[in-house]
Amino acid sequence: MNGPLGIIPLRAYDALYADLVEDDYGVHIASEALTMERRQAGGARLPARPVPGSRPSETVDAWVFRHFTWREKQGIQVHADAGRHWAEGIWGGRWGTWISPIIGHKLVTELARNDIEDVRAELNEAVRLYYVEDKATPGATSHKNAMHIWSALTTACKQMCGADRDSGLKVRDDNPALGVPPPRRPAGMKKKALTKQKRILRPNEFLALLSHERLSLEWRETYAVLGYSYLRPGEGRVLTWDDVDFDAGETGFIKVNKAWNYEKKRVEDHTKTGAPRDIPIEAELRPLLLHMKRRAKGKGLVLPVLSRVNANNLSRDFRQRLLSAGVDRAELHRGSATEKKIGFRQLRDFGVTMRLWRGDNPLVVKKHSDHEDFETLLTYTVEIEKLNAACGVPFGPLPACLVPRTKAPRPKEGAPKGGAPIPKEGAAQYRRRDSNPHVREDGGF
Repeated sequence: MNGPLGIIPLRAYDALYADLVEDDYGVHIASEALTMERRQAGGARLPARPVPGSRPSETVDAWVFRHFTWREKQGIQVHADAGRHWAEGIWGGRWGTWISPIIGHKLVTELARNDIEDVRAELNEAVRLYYVEDKATPGATSHKNAMHIWSALTTACKQMCGADRDSGLKVRDDNPALGVPPPRRPAGMKKKALTKQKRILRPNEFLALLSHERLSLEWRETYAVLGYSYLRPGEGRVLTWDDVDFDAGETGFIKVNKAWNYEKKRVEDHTKTGAPRDIPIEAELRPLLLHMKRRAKGKGLVLPVLSRVNANNLSRDFRQRLLSAGVDRAELHRGSATEKKIGFRQLRDFGVTMRLWRGDNPLVVKKHSDHEDFETLLTYTVEIEKLNAACGVPFGPLPACLVPRTKAPRPKEGAPKGGAPIPKEGAAQYRRRDSNPHVREDGGF
């Protein structure tokens, strides 16, 4: 985590406060001896701090720190996430990751248009990696996030020359970012995202993954539940056994009314569209869910493994496990400007595709999958055209190694294997006597 004085952990910065003094503006500055000591100890980069009466030596990082310190003293909210200090949000977020390494060490009075264009060039390359290579590529970011980063930079440049005089934040007469265009949008990208063709697992490939016993049982169960219930990853992460009703309908329902927000790192009391829904449990999935519930004693999360792993690695690990299981179809693992590598979220796409391939009513599928419009639902029909009998059947039986067989009750001693009791000796020789004899039609008893 980057600290407010550069690449220093925030917790270490608390101890650093004891060695700092305040200048005429109330800004914490480090002495030259302290700066050298820190550099020799950990090799950390400490931006040059302004000394009293020497404001021109202030770096961009130092000015940003002073800017947000002033906002905090004025009672202006500087970070939206509760429980996080604003310095952690700034230096551990967009500024510390994308802007500070490029221009943070430069003097704020010498910041030029070329420096701003360097940041823009870095963002252009990051956006290209995100949409052309793969979004998991180190150094990649979406165009939306790039625009947020650009907004933070341009806003800071405006304040450098346009802040109130009483704040002491005005250090320039010009705006170095004026006239510099924002990060460019990739060619062919729609307003929200670049359109890429999704790749869906085929039923036989999905079952091959679940049958691969070298993979942990917990992950194979997780893949089976998400694939056959087409939950979003965030919905599956917070699913509890109280949300699974085995007594409703023919096979039961899964109630979905909350989701995990991966950006804010908290549980939201609504789904992506805000509409709660009930998903019918597939007949082949029911035995596995019943077994998992008995093992968990009906308490806790249905898929607890999703809470213990880094969400950024889910797609990468999923592809590696597919290769380990022998699912190496080329189009699943390659990415390009028009094709998207298969990822963890494609387990949901697999379930929706299987329902449409089975011939379920699209209106019902749209409701159960929580899609807002048919345009999104129709994107799954591209893969349906490629499916045939050789690919398997939709929602086929799960592998025997995944679903344990229910043990039959042990027969009682003396009972045949068929289950019928052995007749007592001599039972066929004697007819049961009627304790209340009556006259038969032929006149006898």
